[in-house]
Amino acid sequence: MQYVTVNPDSRPKISGAILQAPVSDVELFEIRATKEAKQWAATAQRMVMEGKGQEYLPLAASLSCDFDGPVAPELAVPYTAYRFASLYGRRYVYITADGFKNASYNLECL
Repeated sequence: MQYVTVNPDSRPKISGAILQAPVSDVELFEIRATKEAKQWAATAQRMVMEGKGQEYLPLAASLSCDFDGPVAPELAVPYTAYRFASLYGRRYVYITADGFKNASYNLECL
C-alpha cells in the first residue's frame, strides 16, 4: 500500500497492484474481543511505544482472542507485542502495519 501511495513519482511506474481483501482485524476485534483481549492489546501498544515491540507476550494473549470459541492451548501462537498491536491496536493511536484496511481511514490519513 505504501509503495502505491507514497511518492509514486519517485520510482518506476507499475501497471497494477495486488491488495488484501477488504476486511479488518481491528474492526472485528473491537466488536468481538473479550475484556482480557482488549487489555492485552493495550499492553502490546504500550510495549511498542516503550521500544519493547519485539518482546513476546505470554500465550494468554493469544488465547484471549477467542472470537469464534476457545482457542485450544496447543494451537496458540505466540505474538510479539508489535504483531499483536499491529493486528488489534486501536486505530486512533497510530496506523498499524496491518491497519490500512480499516474503513475509517481517509486518503489524507493514509
